[in-house]
Amino acid sequence: MPGLRKRCLAWAFALLALAWAAQPSAAQEVCPGVAAGACGSACQQATCQALQAFYNATRVEQEWHTADGWQQLTQQSCQELIAGNASAAATAYCTWRGISCCSRAGVAAGECSSANSISAMSLQVNALNGSIANASFLGAVGQLHACGLRDLVLDGNDLTGTLSPRWATFTGLRTLDLGECALNMST
Repeated sequence: MPGLRKRCLAWAFALLALAWAAQPSAAQEVCPGVAAGACGSACQQATCQALQAFYNATRVEQEWHTADGWQQLTQQSCQELIAGNASAAATAYCTWRGISCCSRAGVAAGECSSANSISAMSLQVNALNGSIANASFLGAVGQLHACGLRDLVLDGNDLTGTLSPRWATFTGLRTLDLGECALNMST
């Protein structure tokens, strides 16, 4: 366990160093369609497209072990998924494996930014693979972050690459867990 703590501290210091080195003028994604504390159809569409990019960027060499719900992204367009779920209490992706969405009660309590937005993704030990430095992966995480993602737990997967300075722009992330992945710590 002490080795794990040391790795976690190393990650924390690396992220702090990236945050200090980040340029304040770096462009940040904006989430469209958020009004009155709710992720409307444009927000849901942007979120779905980001999830699709994330899914595609993390199954480069093999499929995930468990992709309950996520496989809908290979069967329907985001427009069809969002339109087909218009009358549901929660957006379709809120029921997918590893996704937690914000509720109106969560917004009222200040726990998250908008109802029906993704507040957390927890996909540990699920054979996600690909590079965290990949532009599609970073763009997807950036859009999800802009639309409310606060906790990203991806430990124990086959993710590779290095933490680019772009990670420091995701200042709203409370949790970033990339432990037990095959990442390179040099920048």
